[in-house]
Amino acid sequence: MLEHWELPLSLTFVQAPVRKGDWSKESPAWLNLVGDSLPRLRSVTSFSVDDELVVWPSSLMTIVESLTHLTNAKLILNDEIEDPELRRRWREDLGHGISQISITCRDFYARFTDRSHGFEEPPAVAPGGPDTFCINLRTLSTHLRHLHLEQARISAALFWPGADEKNQASLPSWPHLETLLIQLEPVDSYGRFYANPSPEEVACNASHNELRPWDPIENVCRAVPRPEHSQYPLLAVAGRAAQRMPRLTQLTIQREDDTGFAAKLELYENHVHGGKRKDGRLRWSWYITPAMRLADDVLEAWGLQWNEVEIWEEEGDREEDNGSWTAEALMPWR
Repeated sequence: MLEHWELPLSLTFVQAPVRKGDWSKESPAWLNLVGDSLPRLRSVTSFSVDDELVVWPSSLMTIVESLTHLTNAKLILNDEIEDPELRRRWREDLGHGISQISITCRDFYARFTDRSHGFEEPPAVAPGGPDTFCINLRTLSTHLRHLHLEQARISAALFWPGADEKNQASLPSWPHLETLLIQLEPVDSYGRFYANPSPEEVACNASHNELRPWDPIENVCRAVPRPEHSQYPLLAVAGRAAQRMPRLTQLTIQREDDTGFAAKLELYENHVHGGKRKDGRLRWSWYITPAMRLADDVLEAWGLQWNEVEIWEEEGDREEDNGSWTAEALMPWR
């Protein structure tokens, strides 16, 4: 019995047209699946694809949609697209495709391209528009046991319906979800960075660009957290959602790189008696460097009070590090 299907496939593809203009040299040759449908494959339960085959999302998801008894999906996606409009269309198309994945799917893994980022980043979602990818992935996740995203550009819509979802009949719940692991891209869906460059970094880049305007710095070091703009709201809705995940045993949301800024939220099973037994509680942990106190509303969204939290704060040496701020608490979960 065929249980696993891995690309490349013996299917006929054609190249998608590439828009002419300033970005045409950087645009990949996207491949589209010829034909509107594929036969239903009931025996295939696992599907994986790597980024060497650059398939347009609707074509990729047409293949996935044909797997009516899919339980495991692994997608390594090439989203290194320089044209801002094409990248937005790519992401929206992927979002629409996610909605077609069978509700039999239990494990979903997606890894996006690790990209360099300058001072500005065009949004992956039209300003003020719905984040179709996160909305439909949230719907899929209500059926999953395991969700793992790497280098993901997300928004609060992954966890909770926003004001633009007027037809949301009820609040989401995740009765099956056991593990939720998210490694964040340094910018969210709407182009808002989780950290700013330091004044020294801004001055250094200005000097470099003045001396070498033909060779701009592509990757900017961002070491000044700006959590109030995107990170804290994201953590707050994650906390609200987590409390509707009764089977949860592990949650990680993190942004860690070599730019001087790191933030990590974890929730994992608490062990007692030398680690030999679980006591039905989850240990909640938040770490950030440079040191910055967590906002009250974020803590409240996780159902915690300050008198339940242990805090460690390390002062940094400006010449060596920026210090760190850590908070931990135990939470009953069952």
